[in-house]
Amino acid sequence: MNRQRLEEHIRENRRRLLAQLANWGVPSGQREDILHEGVASAFDALDGLNDRQRLEAWFHQLLRNRAMDFHRTRDRESLGNQKWAQERKSFFIPQFQSNYCQCVHDVLPTLKREYEEVIRQVEMTDDELRDVATRLGITYGNLKVRLHRARTRLRQRLEETCEKCAAKGCLDCTCS
Repeated sequence: MNRQRLEEHIRENRRRLLAQLANWGVPSGQREDILHEGVASAFDALDGLNDRQRLEAWFHQLLRNRAMDFHRTRDRESLGNQKWAQERKSFFIPQFQSNYCQCVHDVLPTLKREYEEVIRQVEMTDDELRDVATRLGITYGNLKVRLHRARTRLRQRLEETCEKCAAKGCLDCTCS
């Protein structure tokens, strides 16, 4: 009974629900996805709803929570990208830029192909992470995981190859 009523409410008010998501600041490309996720969550939790009179208000609150989750996630990712950009700027200190370990270019081809590719795409260009993920045909989250693993493996390989230089962070390279 509740399921039919909710389906009917969504069907009759679809445009209004999408407009409400727009009012809550959800970009047009994300509104359909959030509505769909909200409907799926509502159907999963519908059995626990005892008050049929509040069904529509309950669904609208659920949809509002989904919109808020979207904004929190986007803000967290944006903050992470800003922190990463700051770290990246401080990683290559201009006076050391010519002295950073040239062994990187020798070690990169020894890594797994996807690790080498992600290091070259992210560390050796100024492209945004989302653009790199799109270009590689992977998700943003997958890119971050792959980048972490690639950096870890590169660090290990440099320590095997350069020893003392790598222990100092490869900033004042004397091994090449």
